[in-house]
Amino acid sequence: MDDVVFNAMTSFQFFCNDFFKQKNIDKLIPKGMSRSDWNGKKESLLAEEIESVAHYLDEQASLRLQNYAASANKADIEKRFTIIIEKAMESYKAKIKSYYLF
Repeated sequence: MDDVVFNAMTSFQFFCNDFFKQKNIDKLIPKGMSRSDWNGKKESLLAEEIESVAHYLDEQASLRLQNYAASANKADIEKRFTIIIEKAMESYKAKIKSYYLF
C-alpha cells in the first residue's frame, strides 16, 4: 500500500472513530416525545438517523477525495473510504439495534 493511500485511509478512519465517539445514542429520542409515540415511531426515526449518518460520512469522504484529485491512487483511496464507511455503519447499526432492542 502506498503511503498516500495509507495516510488518507488512516486519517479518515480516525475521523470516523472520533465522529462516532461524539455520537450519543441515548439522545436519539426526540425531546418531548412520549414513550408510546417513541415506541410507534422508533424504527423510522432510527432509520432516518442511520441514513443521515451514512450521508454525512459520504459527504466527508467526497470532500477528502478532492485533495487527491490529481493522485494516481484516487480510485484506491475512494474504494478504501467506502469500505471504512460500510464497516462503520454496520457497527453503528448493530449498536443502535442492541441499545434499542430491535
